[in-house]
Amino acid sequence: MLINDVNELQQISRFLAGNYALSQTIDAIKTKNWAEGKGFMPMGGKRQDETPFTGDFDGNNYVISNLYINRPDENDVGIFALTSGRALSSNVISNLHIHQAHITGDFRVGTVVSEGVKTNLVNIYVEDSTIVGYGPVGSLAGTLEDYCVENINQDGKTRLIVNDKQISQKPLLGAVLSYILCQSSDDSDK
Repeated sequence: MLINDVNELQQISRFLAGNYALSQTIDAIKTKNWAEGKGFMPMGGKRQDETPFTGDFDGNNYVISNLYINRPDENDVGIFALTSGRALSSNVISNLHIHQAHITGDFRVGTVVSEGVKTNLVNIYVEDSTIVGYGPVGSLAGTLEDYCVENINQDGKTRLIVNDKQISQKPLLGAVLSYILCQSSDDSDK
């Protein structure tokens, strides 16, 4: 399913097992006024209700800019709150550029994923963004387990504020558990 604007991006939460792709660059500036100032609602449920995003998301190398999430009293804050692969495979979030995001949460905070299990993150760039939290905080993901990452990066302007202090070492991943080797598409054909 193609995603054409920030409203359609938010609607992914209605069908968490789907496969999605951006059709164009999305300016999410209006999320600053959503939900009485709380902004975009992280998709995929929380750890306690176990309704993860299990689909795939391809940014098609487009940009999501000016995304705003201000939920300082909530855990699992990011575009995707909880992600998980299917029974025999991982889900994939790929080919995405995040520009000038402002993400604030409490525990497990990341721009793209707050908590991912069997989730592969490929070709993602975070630029000129601010991520704030108290628990595991990463510019890309709060926590990952049984994951694979390839070609992920951030620029020097991205700021991480953890426990009310800006940190100089800016981890892409807040907390990591059981990394798995990435299998390139060339290997899968053998």
